Amino acid sequence: MKTEHPIQINHTRKMEPHGKLICIAHCSDALHQARHVLKEITNLVSTGESIAVLSRTNKELNPIRAALEFGGIPSSVAAEKNKGIPFHRLREFLALINQIKELKQKAITAEELRVLFNQGKNNHHGNVWSTLLDTILAQWKDETHNNATTPVEALDFLYESIQEYQHNGSQENSIYLSTVYAAKGLEFDHVFILGNWTHQQNREKQEEERRPYYVGMTRARKTLTLYELANIQNPHTSELHGSAIKHLDIGALPGPSEETLRQCYSTLDLSSIWIGFPVTGPKATLIRSDISKLQPGEIVSLTKAKTSDRIFINNTEGNRVGALSMDASLKWGERIEMIQSVKIHAIISWRKEFSEIATEECPDEWEVPLIEITWIE
Repeated sequence: MKTEHPIQINHTRKMEPHGKLICIAHCSDALHQARHVLKEITNLVSTGESIAVLSRTNKELNPIRAALEFGGIPSSVAAEKNKGIPFHRLREFLALINQIKELKQKAITAEELRVLFNQGKNNHHGNVWSTLLDTILAQWKDETHNNATTPVEALDFLYESIQEYQHNGSQENSIYLSTVYAAKGLEFDHVFILGNWTHQQNREKQEEERRPYYVGMTRARKTLTLYELANIQNPHTSELHGSAIKHLDIGALPGPSEETLRQCYSTLDLSSIWIGFPVTGPKATLIRSDISKLQPGEIVSLTKAKTSDRIFINNTEGNRVGALSMDASLKWGERIEMIQSVKIHAIISWRKEFSEIATEECPDEWEVPLIEITWIE
């Protein structure tokens, strides 16, 4: 503790209105919990206020995302540390960057830049990344009051915004799904903390888990709901007592089926993709042409090679547009019967200078598709 800045009680806060009670919701299991989260969030989305569902691990968020998808409620999942997609290599981001650079020193308003971007060939209606960039440009418009600015200023704002998004994820018009660790430093109007917290073997480990749980609790500005599962005793909620706590025994709920809630989601990052596939072999030019036609959200499929363990990504016409790394191929080869769907998550641009194995025949730059797999565990 910093002795030169001792803790002092702010007595004036007694005059502030009391907040709402902390709710401890008792559910039978993780699927019952997911149905209740869906019910509560459905009642909150119309307020337009920020909402987060926090967990101990990313795996626990799968039933929540499945429930929200069932309810037609968009969500965004915070990327794990040192994982995720390189936003500065996104097809849409690079297209916007090139448009700005082409302006050279010409001043431009944010609205003019939005129009220019939305007319670009790499911008497609419903594309999640185009929508994100359009939102960032709208924020730039508000910040500048739509006054003309230099391309350099626009670039600085764009890079800062993308960095912030990569760290925090999207909190606008979607439910933020994250571990308590990744949510550190963020705040939300309404927070739900899932109940898969268990007693640890010793006091030191228990304390290590208590701290992030407390961090999760302090992310809430208006309401906080903590969950307990019947088959898992939560060591943190059991210590909460007093008039500020309200216990809720959750009864049977309608909603998504057990099969729906058992869906799992895996977004493959670059470490799981064979980056050099689009520049390998006699059909490389055709492969790159097919990749150029892909869009985020487009359905693709995975097939296993006949003569090896390699797994390939195929477009709707059955043409190969990508491949998994060997480690990822072995992993998903064992689960291929469990896969329900595969879709393009993003298209990123890769450069020859990034690859140690690139040959002289390789183009200077090529695109690589990243995918998201939905599967039943």
